[in-house]
Amino acid sequence: MQGKSSPKVRRAVLGMALHEHPEELTPADIRREFGEAAWQAVVDLQTDGLLRWEGGRIRPTRAALSFQELNLP
Repeated sequence: MQGKSSPKVRRAVLGMALHEHPEELTPADIRREFGEAAWQAVVDLQTDGLLRWEGGRIRPTRAALSFQELNLP
């Protein structure tokens, strides 16, 4: 089993998903932007409840969108 991805990579992947919302991403979008290694970040973010991956589409969860709205520093 692979270890958890770095916070920097998770932040970049989640940032992309939030930026693109309401458009959904595909695994190919993630790999094209960040490379194959970033796929672990998708798995980690899904496990943490921040990304949802269903039917080949990736999108931020309601929790991630709500947190983004708070505009914390």
